[in-house]
Amino acid sequence: MLKREELEEAGKPFFAKVAAPVHEALKKAGLTIEDIDLVELVGGGVRVPKVTEILEEALNRKDLGVHLNGDEAMCFGSAFIASNSSSSFKVKQMFLTQHPEYDVYLKISPMNAKDALTEDEQKAEGVEEDEIIKYYQQMKLFNTSDYLGKSKGLTMNYNKNMKIELYKMLNGESTEDADLELLDSFNLADLKDQFESEFKYLQNEAERKKKSAEKKKDDNSTEEAKEEAKEEDDGETPRVSPPKAKISIELTRSGYFKIAKANIGAKFLEITHIKKDTQLSDDQIKAAKNRLKWYEQRDSDKIKNDKALNDFESMIYKLRGWLREEDNEVYVLEDDRESLLEKLSEHEDWLYDDGANANYTTFDKMYKVLKTDYDKFEKRRNADLDRDEFIKKTFDDLEKYDEKVMDLKETKSWIADEERNDVSEKIKEVRDWFNEQVEKQAALGKHEDPLLDTGAVDKKMKAVTKLYNKVSSKKKPKPPKKEKKKEEEEKKEEDKKEESKEEEPKKEEETKEEL
Repeated sequence: MLKREELEEAGKPFFAKVAAPVHEALKKAGLTIEDIDLVELVGGGVRVPKVTEILEEALNRKDLGVHLNGDEAMCFGSAFIASNSSSSFKVKQMFLTQHPEYDVYLKISPMNAKDALTEDEQKAEGVEEDEIIKYYQQMKLFNTSDYLGKSKGLTMNYNKNMKIELYKMLNGESTEDADLELLDSFNLADLKDQFESEFKYLQNEAERKKKSAEKKKDDNSTEEAKEEAKEEDDGETPRVSPPKAKISIELTRSGYFKIAKANIGAKFLEITHIKKDTQLSDDQIKAAKNRLKWYEQRDSDKIKNDKALNDFESMIYKLRGWLREEDNEVYVLEDDRESLLEKLSEHEDWLYDDGANANYTTFDKMYKVLKTDYDKFEKRRNADLDRDEFIKKTFDDLEKYDEKVMDLKETKSWIADEERNDVSEKIKEVRDWFNEQVEKQAALGKHEDPLLDTGAVDKKMKAVTKLYNKVSSKKKPKPPKKEKKKEEEEKKEEDKKEESKEEEPKKEEETKEEL
């Protein structure tokens, strides 16, 4: 048995490395041990008492948390982060704040060095002090306290095609070329043209607004005021500030750089990513994507093959089991059964021989043939087992319709005899046809396909139902208007006679009282 002391002695070189990542992480985050509020241990290594002891000493605390499943926590976290970075999965959004391991330095320069004018050269051309362009610019863009996924925006005066370079700072704050490593570079090759186009548009707009304002002023001014305005007008185009370039650079969660957006006013700029020798070219990326598609298709075909093979093999066992059941012998001729069983054995042997490399289309085709036979036999069996009940039910339904038609004569006397007879004849027609089908079916053997088709019977019965509903739903006709008036007059006369009969006894009583 290995004692703890022996294990710790043998593992000294490894235990010496346990605390180093803790100090390194704190240094990169710009934190001290006192800034840490809570510590949670994950990973199987924390089960070793010596590891826990070293961490307690390094962090200067005894309350190290073990609330999570140490074996699964990092796996689950990594899976969630990966799924959030993919469009193929939909899971709860879970983000990890991750800092870059180095500072990122930005250099901006004109694509053509001859385009870079000095301040004096620009002033000589009449450029205003606040519009002078710095064609070469350098700055620290990201530092280790930033986080992956962050974007930073730049707004500047720039009227030449621009080159943007991003460098890794290797030696602290040093910006010497020897201490910089090129990470990525981009070109904005249409910046000059878009700047000139946007600037011209702004100048035209300013001129248009000026003329519009002058016109309004002229409409409301006297002739003398107009003459004074003409003398004061120097004819120059209004001064317009040149449009500024706006660039948004993102440090993605994957640790790469991209220019998320670049525009001059309302005009978006074309962004060209300059690949390094170590980066894939566009053709290589295209080839890699095609290769991925090939793998996806291969995996898809593999899934289809496995399913088709499983379905075909299952159908072999299913049909064989059905044919060997004693109760099913009457539904298949003996010769046909033996032939099919032999065929199924051949299919099974083929599966483990030539069929091992067959395509899913082959399996599907063979599966459909077997399924057709199985469905045919199962249909014979089910039809035979349900036939007596089905025949009885159909005759009962026809008998009920006969009774309903007879009831119509009493309950709905306004329905003509011809209409009721139409329904009765339809019922008789279906009954005769059904009797004929039943007799033909009785002459067939159980091993033959059923002639009495439930679908055809249902269609005939629906025709009876439709005709009956049409006749039985006929509403009682309203009486003609003349007859209605005559009835109202007769009723009024009867009411008058009743009133006169009621008044005669009253008159006799009054006469007696007077006497």
